[in-house]
Amino acid sequence: MLRNPVYMGMFQDGRSIRPGSHEAIIHPATFAEVQQKMDARRTKRTYSKRYNIEFPLRGKIVCPGCGRKLTTDTGHRKLGDGRLCSAVYRYYRCRSTAGGKPPCREIRYSAYELEQCLCDRIGESKFWRRFIKYYPDKAKALSEIHSAWITLDLPMQFRYMAMIVEEVRFTPKGGMTVTFAPEFFKRLPIYEEPATD
Repeated sequence: MLRNPVYMGMFQDGRSIRPGSHEAIIHPATFAEVQQKMDARRTKRTYSKRYNIEFPLRGKIVCPGCGRKLTTDTGHRKLGDGRLCSAVYRYYRCRSTAGGKPPCREIRYSAYELEQCLCDRIGESKFWRRFIKYYPDKAKALSEIHSAWITLDLPMQFRYMAMIVEEVRFTPKGGMTVTFAPEFFKRLPIYEEPATD
């Protein structure tokens, strides 16, 4: 609570802090002084990076409710006796109420299911045929990339997916549209530019 920039009239959106549409209730100098005192009292053990978890689609998924980028979140499920399950659940969720903006309805997607769905779609032959249609001169290379993609394990697919996906949007009918980086196949280490004679 004492680290929340909302008290000085700001809001945090991901890693950046920007002015909010609300008034400050504490002066920024006082806020900074409190932060220094809290940092001085902090023990060496921090929990900010307790999970080494990657989100390959971080900053790339657009909220269908408000149009802002979704943030990432982790959590545990409670067992019947109230204890927390040791498994970590990852989510992409909307926090559009930041900065005093009107709230959009709760939007949260299982990170694993969304990432798996996208990896499966990229692994489909029709996905690659569509790109071959636009890049006929790269047909052989794209076919080889498709063959290589389906042999990669899931963590490696996630890593490459982070490099090639620019944006993910959900359609009103529950579908998904994906925007890829221009000539995304060149970003994949498994792509080799054909030799020219």
